[in-house]
Amino acid sequence: MDSFEYTSVHQYLDCVLKNNPNASHHQIKEAKQAYWKLYYSHYRRQKRKKRKEYTLGFYNEQLNKIDKKRGKLTVSKFLYHTIERELVSETQPENMIEETAEIHLELMHLIAMVEEFLDETESDEITSILEELEKFEISFSQLLKS
Repeated sequence: MDSFEYTSVHQYLDCVLKNNPNASHHQIKEAKQAYWKLYYSHYRRQKRKKRKEYTLGFYNEQLNKIDKKRGKLTVSKFLYHTIERELVSETQPENMIEETAEIHLELMHLIAMVEEFLDETESDEITSILEELEKFEISFSQLLKS
């Protein structure tokens, strides 16, 4: 992390007000505000280098659902907890289950096509391909059940 130019607000005040040893209360207050503005700008810039930030937008319906589920948590804390729970979870996301089910249907359709072709043409190679596809389909079915 790049170090901040000043080690404290007092060092900043010494540097800024060195030509004005009898600064008014108002001048000191403005200098302190300028210091904290500089400090927090530096802090946020350094934090963004280490931590990616995202901006999310929600529709009113989604916000209502979030509001109902969050309880006493702030919206940010609720979203952090929800994302963390999803990342630690061993279950597949819902959209992944749907995609897997579609692939399973395509696999079953492919097996049916190979069976039809096998009915028309006897071949040991096609029979072995069909057996391999059926083994794959069985493992796919087990994956969907878990």
